[in-house]
Amino acid sequence: MYYPHSAYTVYSPSGLRVKYVANHISKHDEEPERAELPSGKYIVNAESERDGMVRVPVVIRGGETTVVHLEQGRPIDYQADGLDRQHEEKTPSGQVLGWRASS
Repeated sequence: MYYPHSAYTVYSPSGLRVKYVANHISKHDEEPERAELPSGKYIVNAESERDGMVRVPVVIRGGETTVVHLEQGRPIDYQADGLDRQHEEKTPSGQVLGWRASS
């Protein structure tokens, strides 16, 4: 059994397609693919396990990694990851996708 990541598309805030990410290296790869993007604001169009296709706003900053979690039931360690519940970005059903920038 393996759990491949699904593909996603990154758009500019104005709706222009910036990048398509296959999100795997081989058919049996379980690691997400890293997508290099310039700093800025984007919309990620991807499939969530619980809510189907979702559009997630993200902010990319130089030298940082931005992660969007779409798998159902993924445990979140707020303290270890330095996360703040106030800044959660959620789907309509309440699934936590990631965190809004605090500033």
